[in-house]
Amino acid sequence: ESLALDDKINQDIAVSLVESLALEDKVNQDNTVSLVESLALNDKINTVLAVSLVESLSLEDKINTIFTVSITESLSLEDKINQDIPIVLVESLSLEDKITKSITINLQDSLAVRSSATALINQGEDQEIIENEQPLVIVTEDNKELVIFSEDALLTGIIMSASDVTMNYTLVQNNVGDPVTITNGWTLLADINDDSVFDIKVEMADSTTMSAPNWNGLLELPTFTPITIPDTETETFSDTTAIEIGLSTENMVLSEPARIEFTGDGGNSDFVAFFESPGDSAVTFIDTVCEADDLATVKAQLDGTGECKFDDGTDLIIWTTHFTAFGDSRKSSKSSPSGPSAPSGGGSSGGGGGGGGGPAPGFAGILGTPLTINEVSYDRCDENMVRILISSDADIPPTVILHTTKAGTVYATLAAVQPFAETNQLTKIDKYVYEAPLASNETFMMIVVTEIRNGVQNKVQSPVYLDSCSGSIAIADTPGDETEISLDVPRIFDVKFQIANGTKHLVSTDSVFYLDGQDLTVSAIIDSKFPLKRV
Repeated sequence: ESLALDDKINQDIAVSLVESLALEDKVNQDNTVSLVESLALNDKINTVLAVSLVESLSLEDKINTIFTVSITESLSLEDKINQDIPIVLVESLSLEDKITKSITINLQDSLAVRSSATALINQGEDQEIIENEQPLVIVTEDNKELVIFSEDALLTGIIMSASDVTMNYTLVQNNVGDPVTITNGWTLLADINDDSVFDIKVEMADSTTMSAPNWNGLLELPTFTPITIPDTETETFSDTTAIEIGLSTENMVLSEPARIEFTGDGGNSDFVAFFESPGDSAVTFIDTVCEADDLATVKAQLDGTGECKFDDGTDLIIWTTHFTAFGDSRKSSKSSPSGPSAPSGGGSSGGGGGGGGGPAPGFAGILGTPLTINEVSYDRCDENMVRILISSDADIPPTVILHTTKAGTVYATLAAVQPFAETNQLTKIDKYVYEAPLASNETFMMIVVTEIRNGVQNKVQSPVYLDSCSGSIAIADTPGDETEISLDVPRIFDVKFQIANGTKHLVSTDSVFYLDGQDLTVSAIIDSKFPLKRV
């Protein structure tokens, strides 16, 4: 810049001002200076300054500069960001000790918000996207694909009352035949018989690697498959339940043993466990007994290959290092043919069997049970406890099991305080309070209650969704106490019945019998304050 000042001063000045210099008489200088303060120029100064300039400034007291900047960006919940940001900058500079800036910025964002980070994927009608943060999925429609996008997906619970459901790991698998490792294992409850009862439970361990030579990334979830086990000369098989899991064309190998539970089939030595590999013409019975029903013990026992079975008294469990078709069946010995005989407990041919033996062929099913889940109350924030009210007329309290998405399987115990203990002495249907610990982040549990009544196992279950910090859920009406007994009303004790000339049976314990043209006799002890007019 060329400046013309009084008294013959010629300067080429490119200035970054950092400090203030007072220049006096007759100074000849060649300076390269960074200045902040103003310059006072006096008499007859010949100065040559070589300075770096960033801006072109006129020698005025103030410099007003207006910057208008337009920035365009794109922002959405995707890989791209779209933004329209008009920015207006106003800067005021003076050749003084201070620089004053006034900056006004106006921002306008345009956001496209979607409920799913993966919703832009081209998904099929039968596919359901499983978000990476989604812990639970409930499947009620057949022929569904659950699409997984990451090995680290947080899915831990699958509730399924449908068939032909698959897990789709193709987006995790690099190439066909490549193994897939899931960081988080999951627990699956399946109703394979479409009877509103979850009869199959599958548990996959954390860090399980699944592999098969020609695997395309689709994992079949448990689906009922018909398998018939031929009778031998001495044995016959009935009540066979079988599922197919993994692949229908080849065995799927698992790096960690998986647990398959046939709910309610335990406690009976007649049941045998088996598997059938693709292409096999016959089933293979599982004879090895697991040393314990836990992952660490089974993993050490199997050492990476094979399978074993475990009966916990209620359920029949198979631990396996591969997926294929699995099942259980009731094995019984063949007896030599014989003519009809009178059933145990009295009566002629055609009479019913004893209680607990189940219905005779051709007759209706057993009578219903009053076993009921009445109420569930929970607190997962402070107390971390769930309490369950159960009604039952069995001689001993039922067993209560919780299948949860966070803690896995939890056995509830009878609470220390039983508010119905006294009234249970007077009522036919007893009420029990159970309790179990509850994780703070639990969102779902399946309550399964089992009782043994007259030698017959009864079971009820109910799903419970925990959608708040605490709450109480009424599932079924609580039976009345019926504790007030009037002495004016006749009381009936020791009610028995007799078929023909057979054994007398207590009504309170033996409830499953059948008549076929036979006499039925009922007897009881009746206590009455007044004379009886009729019975």
